[in-house]
Amino acid sequence: AESLPYLMTMLDPSQLNERELKAFNLLASWNFHNDRDLSAPTYFTAFWNAFDELLWDEFMPENEKGLTAPDEYMTVSFIINHPDHPLADNQQTPERETVSDLVPMAVSKAVEKVHNWMEEKNTEPEWGVYKGTRLAHWIEPLEVLHVNNVSIGGDNHIVNATSKTHGASWRMVIAVGEPMEGWGIYPGGQSGNPGSPYYSNFTEKWADGEYYPLVFLNNQSSEHPSIISSVTIQPAK
Repeated sequence: AESLPYLMTMLDPSQLNERELKAFNLLASWNFHNDRDLSAPTYFTAFWNAFDELLWDEFMPENEKGLTAPDEYMTVSFIINHPDHPLADNQQTPERETVSDLVPMAVSKAVEKVHNWMEEKNTEPEWGVYKGTRLAHWIEPLEVLHVNNVSIGGDNHIVNATSKTHGASWRMVIAVGEPMEGWGIYPGGQSGNPGSPYYSNFTEKWADGEYYPLVFLNNQSSEHPSIISSVTIQPAK
């Protein structure tokens, strides 16, 4: 919301091709929410990643240069306050670029990337599908243990902080009162057996932002219809 309107002033719609103009119009009307059924977050993420690489090419690749590129907060401050700074120049070209030169270059790269993805997957670039969140088992090499391509909104560092590989492992809402009530959910299921129907049965509700009511007992003698068995542990004498 802070950077995109400013950067879009550096684009001339008449100079964009058909695919780029479609992305431009989507971004121009975007509400800045990364909802899973929107395509604008897909184009923005692809654009921002391409722009970041063009802008901070002096630091790339970080593992070889031994330097860390500025974070998103500093990047936004830089492009707004110092758009003509020498660091904005992309060293891979003979010309001397400013931020306004990098924006259309980034748009072209981003739109091409998204288009190639669409052709490969034969689907529209909805954010939840494009992001393809993955619930990975700790035994990483065994693909059969993972739950792949979970369609969910959000992303890194924003509301519903769910990236491709990381997200909320436990969500809970508590209503403090008499009686106390609670609702919670986590991705996956209640069974660790990948052959069980309960291995990933919570996943869809978790992705939809839904919750299950929690059993809250006021004392050890409380009863609840959801309790089907109990275990009593006696300390050793």
